[in-house]
Amino acid sequence: MKIAGIIAEFNPFHAGHQYLLDTVRNELHADAVIVVMSGDFVQRGAPAIEDKFTRTRQALVGGADLVLELPVRFSLSSAELFASAGIALLDQLGIVDQLVFGMEETADIPGLKQLSAFLLEEPEEYRQLLKEHLRQGMSFPTARSQVLRESFPELPHSLLNTPNNILAVAYCKALLKFHSSINPCPILRKGTISAHRIRKERQEQQKSGIYTDDFSQAFQLRHWESLHTPGTALCPKDVEFTPELFHRLCREIQPQDSLSQLILKCKSKQYTHSRISRCFFRYLLQLPAPLESSQCIDFAPYIRVLGFHRESAWLLGKIREQTHIPLVQKLADDQKKLTDNANTLLKEDIAAHEYYRLITMQKYPNSQLRSDYQNGLILL
Repeated sequence: MKIAGIIAEFNPFHAGHQYLLDTVRNELHADAVIVVMSGDFVQRGAPAIEDKFTRTRQALVGGADLVLELPVRFSLSSAELFASAGIALLDQLGIVDQLVFGMEETADIPGLKQLSAFLLEEPEEYRQLLKEHLRQGMSFPTARSQVLRESFPELPHSLLNTPNNILAVAYCKALLKFHSSINPCPILRKGTISAHRIRKERQEQQKSGIYTDDFSQAFQLRHWESLHTPGTALCPKDVEFTPELFHRLCREIQPQDSLSQLILKCKSKQYTHSRISRCFFRYLLQLPAPLESSQCIDFAPYIRVLGFHRESAWLLGKIREQTHIPLVQKLADDQKKLTDNANTLLKEDIAAHEYYRLITMQKYPNSQLRSDYQNGLILL
């Protein structure tokens, strides 16, 4: 039996995602497809255009058998930590054979593994070159890309620059880090479908959806509270959200600013748009920055089920047989099984969804979006 895993955001679900799921079924002949999906906030540092339950239903209709939630602490993080959490969760299931992901060109698996092993080891020469480029004012992604081009001149530049390829390398690195038996299986992306373009067009055409600027007032209030609430630390405890970036925020913020305008005002060579966006949304949601770890359990202390096909319920039985961590299906009952660390992560997800839900109801008063406790699982 062959079970494939996919780490995704489906923000929004489009024809390219359908092609990926169809390829897993028709060409890789997978017996089941398990998706680990970001919840209501995504890795580029933004709210998902549609809520996690809507996107879960779309994934199941598109061909996924089971959809699991990636904790918001990791979905609002760097590509490295996003990938680590997704791989850790799939690995903890104990039944996944293949990790399937899209790339911009045909991938050389040995080359991917070699590059991933290099990044995992981080030789002294690499670290020194990276520091040198950072001192020259490069952003971290640009500096790392430059060093890797110097270290691996035979690799195509796009392997180190495009978002999907960067994630592919991060996935392979995480598989090595966790000594996972899951095999990487890259698939060439088809066409020029861009989720970014779809989101931009929907926003410009004022179509329904939730966007960064819908959180502008909430962010302004959160920042005011952080400055004026007694006993509150004046700078977030977040390794990405440095004191320099926080002071830049304090200098630049104006009551009339939208959140996207404020992000642009704080952007610099050192602080990329995505990094600032992630920091600001973690700040808004009062999330700590996730730290690196070599332990799967630190990234995946439980398995949160968002939805599944009824005929695929056997997957849950196989997972229960193989995993050593709790399976969360009904929140009110299953929260009692969790460790303190797992409960903290799950409560962050519940609170993040409630934040997203309240913003949605404010923008669309007739919205039927319910809380995590009320909604339950999506079953098809």
